[in-house]
Amino acid sequence: MSVTLPDPELLAAFARYEQALVANDVVVLDELFAPGAATVRSEAGESLVGHEHIAAFRAARPGQPSRAVERVHVRVLAPGSAVVVAETRR
Repeated sequence: MSVTLPDPELLAAFARYEQALVANDVVVLDELFAPGAATVRSEAGESLVGHEHIAAFRAARPGQPSRAVERVHVRVLAPGSAVVVAETRR
């Protein structure tokens, strides 16, 4: 069985997202979420659908509490398509 490793740019984008999240950099967070109504953001039983809803949520949020990334899971779905899931601890 061969293992397909994720593009290094994907992990760089994930690191950029984590940094923007901790800094509450709404401009970068808005940039990193794909435009359109099909974009989904989910966390601990809460989901937001659509870039506009996600951006409004981020703009109204006072900031992310301090947290540490414990593990990062990358699942390559197909060439050019992957999912990144982070386990975090506050």
